[in-house]
Amino acid sequence: LDAKKGSGPKAWRHVGFHERDAMPALVGFITDTEGNYDYWCHCVELSRVVCFDADHQLEFVRSSELDKFVFGGDVFDKGPGDIRIASALVAFKKKYPDRVVLLVGNRDVNKLRLTAELCEQGIDVPQPVPLYPRAP
Repeated sequence: LDAKKGSGPKAWRHVGFHERDAMPALVGFITDTEGNYDYWCHCVELSRVVCFDADHQLEFVRSSELDKFVFGGDVFDKGPGDIRIASALVAFKKKYPDRVVLLVGNRDVNKLRLTAELCEQGIDVPQPVPLYPRAP
């Protein structure tokens, strides 16, 4: 809050809120779906920022260019909806590159390692044991 000139309850206003705007910018945040498609759909249904359109693709609820959406990571795990959720998020990011932020969680990073670990060239190659300095 920021003080205006004068006193009394009307002497305060929200900083960053333009009085001409009907509503302030909204930021939607969903995280840790871990492949659970039902949980993902429930989170979207509860959101005041994003929703599903007629084709079940993500869309912003309002037309305000100020609204943003952040996915906090951990889209992947053991749930059956990993690919569906990830595809929806990537398509949404491509459609609104400046309004959608996709963060990578630890479970997502672990899945990225899998392809490198399963690479045919590396499967039969013995890995060196790291040397650690001895404690004094």
